[in-house]
Amino acid sequence: MITIMSIKLVVGLEIFNVVSIYAPQIGLDEDIKRLFWDDLDEVIQSILQTEKLLIRGDFNGHIGRRGDGYETIHGGFGYGERNSGGCLF
Repeated sequence: MITIMSIKLVVGLEIFNVVSIYAPQIGLDEDIKRLFWDDLDEVIQSILQTEKLLIRGDFNGHIGRRGDGYETIHGGFGYGERNSGGCLF
């Protein structure tokens, strides 16, 4: 299941956009993954540049137990071996 939720918060004079996502899992068709990224891009493009943007969620980039190449962001709490969907190109 793909989920993209967005909420706009007005705090004083600031406008914050919080986008919460749950990305498609490894093994889904590329068409479904492309749809997710297109939908997320549409949400992001709809936010004015003068507003703050915070994106949080689970992008499902499985990178395994080891943090090879991701030492500054991977806490070593992954599982299994790195798969092709977890690699950055």
